[in-house]
Parts: sequence; structure tokens; C-alpha cells
Amino acid sequence: MFLLKKIITAFIMPLPLSLLIILAGWLLLFSRKRARAGRMIIFAGVLILISFSYTAVADRLLHPLEYRYLPFSLDNGNLQKGAIPWIVVLSGGDMPVPGLPETSQVSAASLFRLAEAARLKRILPESRVVISGGAVYGPKPEAEVIAGVAPLFGMKPEDLALEANSRDTEEQAKNISGIVGKDKCILVTSAWHMPRAVALFRKAGLDPVPAPVGHLTNTEKPAKLNPGIFFPNINALSKSEIAVHEYIGMAWSKIRGLA
Repeated sequence: MFLLKKIITAFIMPLPLSLLIILAGWLLLFSRKRARAGRMIIFAGVLILISFSYTAVADRLLHPLEYRYLPFSLDNGNLQKGAIPWIVVLSGGDMPVPGLPETSQVSAASLFRLAEAARLKRILPESRVVISGGAVYGPKPEAEVIAGVAPLFGMKPEDLALEANSRDTEEQAKNISGIVGKDKCILVTSAWHMPRAVALFRKAGLDPVPAPVGHLTNTEKPAKLNPGIFFPNINALSKSEIAVHEYIGMAWSKIRGLA
């Protein structure tokens, strides 16, 4: 079920979906009766691909996800309810290739999240850091790979607790609930992933304090003009795919009663 979910999700991302639509239209061109329909379908596929590749569209999709929760700050009153004993870091991918520097073996998202955990650890020195992530595609759990970088941020082995069996956010929430129990915890993940993560953690009986990090969109409205916004680009397409992936995940969670 897990693998099937990943495959289906991959096919309905903007780029694969657009290419599938274009391919379907191209196949119809071989039929005289359906050639016109084929051209229209190809046009639709190209239009979808170009639309998702514009910064204005990508940011409009991603911004509501990233700014649903404020970054963690003492000014937000997060510590008025008592000490927070746990800082939970969700893995954001890795590439454990022997011979590469440790910092190259974790994704940029994981590095952002770990850096934020280190910042919070300095604010709350008595707290412990839970790093969560199993072996999804590689032989080694992501939590172990990320933990290997933690000393570079000043964290000691005794500061860490690893959850190395989960494959997705739903499993992370369930497994982490067995570690932190009823204690309050700070949840560190990418800003665009935070709404879905918070919903799943609350469903698992946890009371997370959001600490979003790694924002990809600007809070300024309207954003400053630059020549890049007038042309489709791969960065915008990547942000669109992130947003679509999250909206699909949120919808799937809601259908299953998890959010």
C-alpha cells in the first residue's frame, strides 16, 4: 500500500501529469477522426506544464501552506505554558553515499531542519532532540544519517533520541507519540510541510508547537518584481510540485479521517 501510494502520487504531480496528457494527445494524432481532439489535448498538457512553471502560480499555491504557522519565537508566547522537553525533527531526505562529506549526505531540507533544532536547543538546553526517519529508499535510516551531522551543530549523542522505523509523516507521528508520550514537543519541519504534519501529530494524540523552517516563498505582497517572474522556470515548477504533493497528502489524510 505504501509503495502504491508513492507511485500514484508521483504520476499526478504537475510534470508527469502534463507529459502523460501530451502523450495521450500525441497518440490520438495517428487517428484522422481524433486528430483534432489530440491537438487540443496536447495544447492542454503544454498549458498545464507552463502554468505550473510560473513563479506567480507556484507561490500562490505554496504561500498559504508556508505561512499558516509562525516561526518559533519567544515573542510568540510559546514558553509561557511551561518547559518543552522535546524538539522533534522530521527527516527531509538523504543521500548516504560513502566518501561524500557528511553535509552532502543529507538533503538541504534536512539540514535546514537540523539547524533549526540546534537553534531551539540553545533556547531550551534541557530539551532532547528526536530525529525521525526510517530507511525509505536507502539501506540506512534517514534518522541515523542526519544524526551523523548533528555534532557539527553542537549537539551531543546524549542530546538525541532516534526514531528510525517510520516511512512517512503518518508513521512518524505514531512512532514519536511512543517516545514523547503526553509531553509537549516542538515540531520542526519545512514550512510547506507543517500544516499536514501538525494535523497528523494532533490526530496521534500529540500537542506539537510548530517551528516551520526552510520557507520558499516571500511574505511580501506583492513580491518584488524581477525578470524571472515573466518566464517559466524549473524552480517554480519544483515549488508547484511540492505544493501539489502537500495538498494531495492533506486530502488523503482528510479522507481517511486523519486530519
